Amino acid sequence: MVGGRAPGHHLQTTSDETGNRVTDDPQQEPCRSTVGMTFEQLLERVRYEGAYPTRAQAEVSVRAVLAALGRRLTGDERVELAARLPHEAAVTLTSEIPAT
Repeated sequence: MVGGRAPGHHLQTTSDETGNRVTDDPQQEPCRSTVGMTFEQLLERVRYEGAYPTRAQAEVSVRAVLAALGRRLTGDERVELAARLPHEAAVTLTSEIPAT
């Protein structure tokens, strides 16, 4: 067994009717969609889930992560992520130039 799965077992990942990613891995909870979420709602979710004491601290982390991703992601991955983010978050992501 590897990670609780039999060797050769591949996880199946699909999307449910709301666009959330669903996997057959019982140890992994589905990702929650950010489509339709405002930047303020995203910050509040990060503040709560990350146990940040303030929204400002959550925003610093969100912007740092988005900037780092913006420097790494290219092509369809970058476009698809930006499309799923609130506008202000997508601007932070896409304002970074990917490393070559």
